[in-house]
Amino acid sequence: MPNIGSSDLSSNQIDDFIEHGYVKLEQAFDAELAQQGRDDLWAAMGLSPNEPHTWTRSVIRLGFMSGPCFIAAANTPLLHGSYDALVGEARWLRPTGLGTFPIRFPFEDDPVMVAGMSI
Repeated sequence: MPNIGSSDLSSNQIDDFIEHGYVKLEQAFDAELAQQGRDDLWAAMGLSPNEPHTWTRSVIRLGFMSGPCFIAAANTPLLHGSYDALVGEARWLRPTGLGTFPIRFPFEDDPVMVAGMSI
């Protein structure tokens, strides 16, 4: 069993992770870092949050994001402690970014489905 004392994860959170494959962590990074990530995602799409008339697709998929803000967001002290609690200290590799990102836009029609996945 991982060392629970290395993070603020409870035994219940660890059990939920084992059963469901994810755990929700509040405030894993600050609002400034989140805003930088949003700005970088808009830039990667070549779109603006203030120009909805340019949003012509219901879904845009962005690949792995490895810019500085994504590396920082994946490597906060809270997350490192949680990684340690979930898999054990020194049993994981430092993340080099985040991704992928399916970005959904308000659209009258549902996205096109191909083999059970929206495109």
